[in-house]
Amino acid sequence: MKTIVVGNGGSLLGRDMGDAIDSYDQVVRFNRCPTKGFEKHVGTKTDVWVISIHGAIGRFAWPNKEPQPRTILCPPFQSYASLEGLEREFRTKFELMPIEVAKEVESLFGGYPSTGLLATYLFKPCTIIGFDHWSSKNHYGDDLVNPRSHDSDKERANFCYLETSGYIIRL
Repeated sequence: MKTIVVGNGGSLLGRDMGDAIDSYDQVVRFNRCPTKGFEKHVGTKTDVWVISIHGAIGRFAWPNKEPQPRTILCPPFQSYASLEGLEREFRTKFELMPIEVAKEVESLFGGYPSTGLLATYLFKPCTIIGFDHWSSKNHYGDDLVNPRSHDSDKERANFCYLETSGYIIRL
C-alpha cells in the first residue's frame, strides 16, 4: 500500500500537489489539517488523522466536511482515567498510538517527538510532503508559529535520518 504523510507546512502552498497526494492508497494527516480552500495544494483525501493529546483537548475538531476518518491519538494518554472518557470528550471513536512506538521514537531521537514525526514513524515506509520544519514560518491554513516545543533543527535532522535510512521518500 502506498502511503503519504502530509505535513502542515506553509511550503505546500503554491505547489499544486493535491492530485498527486490524493493518488496515494492511504493519505495520513495530523493535527490541524484543513483541506477546504486548499484542495489544489494539499488534496482532499484523508484516510487517517493523527492527533496529539496536548493539542486535541478543546482545540481540535475534525476540520473538514467529509466524515472523520480513522483517528489515532498520540500519547501521553496515561493521565486520562479511561478510553471511554476520552471518547466522550471527542464524541468519536479513535485508536491510541501504541506507547511502544512513541517510546521507540523517543529513544531513537531523544525528547518527546512531534506529532508529525510520530505519524511518519508509525506509517514508515512512506512518502512525505509538507514538512518544512518551520522554514515557511507557519502552517498553511492558520497563523500558528513555531511553538517552543518544536526544535526545528532537531526535527530536520530526525527526518534526514529517516530519509537516509530508506524509511521515507520526500515528494
